[in-house]
Amino acid sequence: GGPPAGVTIPFGKASMEASFTDGCPTYTKLKTVFHDMHDGDQKIVSLNGSKMTIKPYGNNQTWVVHADMRSDCSASIQFNVPGKPNPPPVALKATLYTMTNPGSPSMSKPIIQFTDPSGTIAPKSVPLNAWIPDDK
Repeated sequence: GGPPAGVTIPFGKASMEASFTDGCPTYTKLKTVFHDMHDGDQKIVSLNGSKMTIKPYGNNQTWVVHADMRSDCSASIQFNVPGKPNPPPVALKATLYTMTNPGSPSMSKPIIQFTDPSGTIAPKSVPLNAWIPDDK
């Protein structure tokens, strides 16, 4: 399922290019600002192939997180980096989803959900946070 390989899906003020394999989108290019529901701030996420970069956005923080996306559209994210205030005590699993409006399937956007695969903060299956871009 999903759009054909190489399709550009518009959302917000950014866009993403995706190819689809076995129903899981593999984002080849993504750069957008997400609202961090837990921290109450914003992050800018860039994907280039399987390389993910996360940076703060709209504030004076300067930390950077790098991670590798796996074929299941997830990455292990270690937020314990220099300059990052109040990082979680363990690496989190970030899973990239595409949220689609069922009433308007052309309206879709990426969502990043965070869980704790170690079970330290919460049970492994419980979402800890979600990052969501603007609807604009």
